[in-house]
Amino acid sequence: KESGLNEHVGRHKNATGPSDQYGAPTAFAEGLLPGRIHTQRVDELDAAAAKRTDSDVAEVAAKSRATIPAGRYGKPEEFADVVTFLASARAGYVTGSRIRIDGGAIKGV
Repeated sequence: KESGLNEHVGRHKNATGPSDQYGAPTAFAEGLLPGRIHTQRVDELDAAAAKRTDSDVAEVAAKSRATIPAGRYGKPEEFADVVTFLASARAGYVTGSRIRIDGGAIKGV
């Protein structure tokens, strides 16, 4: 039986132990770890930082992007594509994962 997204999200939300105790028929990721995805909120954060430091917003955004190995903010569509895949039947064998969607911002394996 294929589970719907709501059942999957509910199962994940209520999980208290290892993912294998649920025998998830669809993706069961422990967490999505987004970096700076270019949204209105990121623009607001850049504007607030510019105001705090008496800098130009474009300069603050450029400095922020420069700290990301990909050299840019993520696109909302890139984040959505990962979520869509994990909610699909094709991700049925993905379990207990933490998935970074951060352009390489978090260093490590």
